[in-house]
Amino acid sequence: MQHLIEIHQAYSANHVAPYPLVISHGKGSYVYDFDGNAYLDLVAGIGVVNMGHSHPHLLAALNHQAQKIAILPRLFHNEPLAKLLQLSCNLTQMDQAIPMNSGAEAVETAIKVARKWAYVEKKVPDNQAEIIACSNSFHGRTITTLGLSANPLYQQYFGPLTPNFLTIPYNDAEALNSAITPHTAAFFVEPIQGEGGVILPSPGYLSACETICKKKNVLFIIDEIQTGIGRTGALLASQYEAIQADGVLLGKALGGGLLPISLFLAKKECLQVLRPGDHGSTFGGNPLAAAVAYETLMLLENQQLCTHAKKMGCYFLQQLNALKSPLVKEVRGKGLMIGIEINNEKIDTQTVFTALVKKGLLSINTRQKVIRLLPPLTINKEEVDHAIDILATVLTTRHS
Repeated sequence: MQHLIEIHQAYSANHVAPYPLVISHGKGSYVYDFDGNAYLDLVAGIGVVNMGHSHPHLLAALNHQAQKIAILPRLFHNEPLAKLLQLSCNLTQMDQAIPMNSGAEAVETAIKVARKWAYVEKKVPDNQAEIIACSNSFHGRTITTLGLSANPLYQQYFGPLTPNFLTIPYNDAEALNSAITPHTAAFFVEPIQGEGGVILPSPGYLSACETICKKKNVLFIIDEIQTGIGRTGALLASQYEAIQADGVLLGKALGGGLLPISLFLAKKECLQVLRPGDHGSTFGGNPLAAAVAYETLMLLENQQLCTHAKKMGCYFLQQLNALKSPLVKEVRGKGLMIGIEINNEKIDTQTVFTALVKKGLLSINTRQKVIRLLPPLTINKEEVDHAIDILATVLTTRHS
């Protein structure tokens, strides 16, 4: 629908550059354009549509709650939020949670809590609390989370950024140990760097970081906004090392691909520093989003989607590695979080991305070096095989 593209170009600020494809609707692992052409959706809202498009259980939960009440301020209690808080805390082995809307809001919330904890509990001098994050990380695009994300490409022209963020190399526990000072409040880390190109740390890295943080009285906060909700074949990617963080960040897929909702979950020792009025959100914890998020977590458990994602992910990676394409530098991933690093000396990622779209497969061009695949956790073997057929065609074809 060219006229819709033209409307976007005329009225949308130039902060995104969409591919000229207009999506009409989606069902399961597929989306469709206005001409009825089907596309296997391995973007899934950038890791949001874990349950597939238009999941009947989630639509039923949405419709049921919408007919009762959708929005309430936190001035009052509501049943869906109470159920979501209890379930999410039990599943993550956390004590309490703060509901927000976007992933970046959850990160901002965690930063506020970490700073207040440092001043109240650790007795760091006022306005001197420091937070450590990793190079190549991504925690959001707000002014504060830009500083935490430590990516110069995203930071340019948006300074001055929030101070007192330190950046250390990823997958280097000794660098964390050396960077901690008496003023360090927290260490934020992704168990797998998604926006950074699906970068997996060495086994034992997170456990080593946990040990260091506990020894030096620093909050250990895991950003599972992209890796959580079954994406890697476990509820949380950090569960592969059986660690116990002080706080966990959830977002993206928590809303079932229907509504934005996020959570900062933490231990009481961390959250007890808050007092009424310290933080809030107009829409955070609204009953409509909470009802859908609760049903999302129940589906994850009842339909054993973590186990399914782990099985399909292993098969997907096995088939990708069998391609042996000279255009591919490396294939890596965990569960259904997969990155195909392209050999930039032979082809650029935008050419691969475009060729895949034309063949009916949607992917993510990540930092001009990696094709990132984030299929719905409900994807089946036939759909994976279809994806492999398309990828094999594109990655074994000579591109002019």
